[in-house]
Amino acid sequence: MKKFAALFSVLLLVILQDVVAKQLVIKTFYPESYAEVLANNKGKAFILLFWSVDCAPCLKKLKQLSEEKIAVKQKFIFVSTDGDDMLVDVAAVIKQLNLEQQVHWVFKSERIPEIINSVDSRWYGEVPRYYYFDNNHQRIRLQELKLKQ
Repeated sequence: MKKFAALFSVLLLVILQDVVAKQLVIKTFYPESYAEVLANNKGKAFILLFWSVDCAPCLKKLKQLSEEKIAVKQKFIFVSTDGDDMLVDVAAVIKQLNLEQQVHWVFKSERIPEIINSVDSRWYGEVPRYYYFDNNHQRIRLQELKLKQ
């Protein structure tokens, strides 16, 4: 009986780990979140990608990234500009494209103009928008995100 209980416990643990691993985490992006993203990635290069569920070029790029399985050597941080009142739609797109394991944020709906300004005072909210940050966090706005074809 003890062997059965131990086997059951191990099996349950494996199942729970699989469920937890596939959970989607989407954090709310406030004006101060931009600084948090930089602090959490100190000394690391990454691409900050802003997108929206109703932006066809955004969805095309996300699909490309999903199909490319996102190069391990390049970190991406995805930020939906839709607002947290559209969280269900944002989550559906992420899940449909199998991007659950990536870092995701969604704008706080009531603070979108402040958030946009906190990221880039020359930005008016158009998407898709990409920023590359090198290891020293020198920011370069990318006009287009080119992937290997």
